[in-house]
Amino acid sequence: MSRQTLILSIIPVFVVIFVAGWAYSTPHAANSDTAKLSQLDLSQTYRSADGSLTFQYPQGWIATNLDGARVDLENTAYEKRIDNPDAVRLEVSPPLDLTQLSMMGQGTTPSSLVEQSLASGNHAAALFGNGFSPTESGTADGSGALATNTMPPSVIKIIVNGRPAAWGRQTIGVPGFQVSFMTIYVDVGENHVVSIFASPYNSGGAALLDRYQGTILAIADTIRYSPPPTPTVSGTENANAVALPKTFTGVVGGWGLGDITFNYPADWNVLSLGPIIQNTSTNLNQQNLQSGQMLAAVIDPGSNMALLKDWKEVTNCKANPAGVTVMAVVQKQLPTTPEDQQRMTQAGVTYSAPETTTISGKAAVLVHIHQNKTDVLLIEIDLGNGNVTGLMAFAPEGEMQRYEATLKAIVGTLSYKPKAGCVPPTAMSLENLSATVTAGQLLITPLPQPLAITATAVPSQTIAFVSATAKESWQIWTQDTNGEHVRQLTHLGGLFSELSWSPDGTHIAFILFPNDSFLGLALYVMKPDGSDVKLLNKNASGGLSWSPDSRTIAFISKEAGNRQLFTIDSDGSNLRQITSGSSEVYDASWSADSRYISFNRDNYNIYVIDVKSLDEHVLTKTGQDENSVWSPDGHLIAFSSSRLGNKNLGELFVMNADGSTVHPLTTNLSIPSNTTSPIAPDDNWYSINAINWSPDSRHLGFTTKRNGVIDAFIIDPDGTNLRHIASDAGGFSWAPDSQHITYSAGPLNKQQLYVANLDGSYGYPLSSVGPFDSAPAWSPLIPKP
Repeated sequence: MSRQTLILSIIPVFVVIFVAGWAYSTPHAANSDTAKLSQLDLSQTYRSADGSLTFQYPQGWIATNLDGARVDLENTAYEKRIDNPDAVRLEVSPPLDLTQLSMMGQGTTPSSLVEQSLASGNHAAALFGNGFSPTESGTADGSGALATNTMPPSVIKIIVNGRPAAWGRQTIGVPGFQVSFMTIYVDVGENHVVSIFASPYNSGGAALLDRYQGTILAIADTIRYSPPPTPTVSGTENANAVALPKTFTGVVGGWGLGDITFNYPADWNVLSLGPIIQNTSTNLNQQNLQSGQMLAAVIDPGSNMALLKDWKEVTNCKANPAGVTVMAVVQKQLPTTPEDQQRMTQAGVTYSAPETTTISGKAAVLVHIHQNKTDVLLIEIDLGNGNVTGLMAFAPEGEMQRYEATLKAIVGTLSYKPKAGCVPPTAMSLENLSATVTAGQLLITPLPQPLAITATAVPSQTIAFVSATAKESWQIWTQDTNGEHVRQLTHLGGLFSELSWSPDGTHIAFILFPNDSFLGLALYVMKPDGSDVKLLNKNASGGLSWSPDSRTIAFISKEAGNRQLFTIDSDGSNLRQITSGSSEVYDASWSADSRYISFNRDNYNIYVIDVKSLDEHVLTKTGQDENSVWSPDGHLIAFSSSRLGNKNLGELFVMNADGSTVHPLTTNLSIPSNTTSPIAPDDNWYSINAINWSPDSRHLGFTTKRNGVIDAFIIDPDGTNLRHIASDAGGFSWAPDSQHITYSAGPLNKQQLYVANLDGSYGYPLSSVGPFDSAPAWSPLIPKP
């Protein structure tokens, strides 16, 4: 696999996902001369599931739904596109909320969104390219005459369906290789935009994009958006109709067995996976609500199923309806023995008798609970086929009544669609799903794990992560593992990556992609409270790795002209170039004694260098190995390799630190399909990324990337105990005790941090800062003096 192949596959993902904050907010729509466009055969019509979004495309092109309601539009079938020099791919976004895009610093108009995307392409060129020369052009085939106005050179303003739109192009290339992109944004009304990101699939570059530019603009010109009609819910249980204009559709619950859909008020928010509904955009803590604050968590039908049925009785994630009633589910969550009732009374927890009712013609049960100055309302509703769902709402004492009618209305709109062919998890004991009182308090969460989150015995420590808020775009934050003490650490402009604690816990290092620089990445370090931020190097290119003694940071830099390995002390002193030569270096990992660093050269072999003497020797010579990571005990090195010769871009391997006894840990993984992005049967190849040893060296975490979807796994270094942790993952980190993990997961714009056991069980979400919390890094255990 060549570096050019890597660049080809990485750059579009970088521009679309990393720069856009995983929001799929890349450039969108355009317009053009009606007479010219009418010559194109746009005889096919795409219509979204809810009918709100439509556009037309040529006969013979292929439209495929991706996760997050995106559409993959291609002129070539998947199995033929690699060999077809004319293959072109478009990614059409769902209608995107301009408020959220603005919050992430992406822009507020089609032209500003295109501008931001093109600037991001320049960053990508700087990141990937020694010798890359980004160029931008507003048009290459004369269609610029279709524009109604022009902005800075590369942004063309146009009109689509009477509304503003904009587009731009960019080409990144080196001799013999060229990648071109076309970005379009269309204002479709209702404070939403739709984007199209287009690129030749192979390296045809600008010439191939020139051929299809008119077609792409013509497709963009047909984009139409009509918001679904505002639903109302009324009935005997809700005398006054409640307007619920917003719609949520997405994965519900930690098992991700299906999608939930519901409507909610215009001034409420759905901020996190779960999903969590709030009457404010401010992230709330259910245990510390202030007057006027309310949050409600939608309950996963899968967790209700597990309360009553063994998974062996569940087919296609639908329970055998026999014995599965809404009242049975409610009663299973309430104390049944005198001992349980006494514990709740001692904890100050009181609850009403279950109240039977109907909501939208479906059987429902309500229970009012009071605990710790908080009112709790449990609503369960029977959706049929053994699927019982609902929500658990929290409000300050005495304030639930003002929200009850609206919450009932929301429940009345709930629908559930299990994933086709869904395979339920291994049978779980029902005792583990019973409500319990811990530390004098009942903590109820609608998640598929013990309802008292403290049952996981998670150590009280700190997790650093990256997120965005309405006031600032991407920044580094920390919060404790109990979800408390959320703090913003940085106030820098740019995109963050490779967040890493020093092993002694005294510093956090990170790579920043500055907003104000096209020259490269920057290496920073700061204290865990966000103070004493220091710029260590302006020419970093990634590969950040702390020495185990916490004194030195290794990183890749273009300080010497091409990518080489450098080290620098955490105070910014003693910058040293460790490797040299025309062969470029990728990745870096320290040995346990802080004496050696393993790394990859661009010949896809793994090397080790003595940091003091600079003696360098090669460990592998296959020309197919990369991503080397040294185990904390210094005995093994894990890496990815394509040496097995299968269709995958890499499998996970381990070898002794001297390069001997190499053996694979994975071979054609069977990746679960419980992801928001459907995978075609013939599109099962994957690559291995983000290899991560547990602190005790007894386990390996890693991620796979398949068709743009990232899955997180854990495996032991002997190849046993493979466990799938999460789909749609966005980061993974070990706790110091090697018995817990933190990871981010969920569909885009709803990704949240989780804390879970070693095998991924009993996970619970942390407080969500923004619509996309990612890149978690668990703080190391700091020995007490």
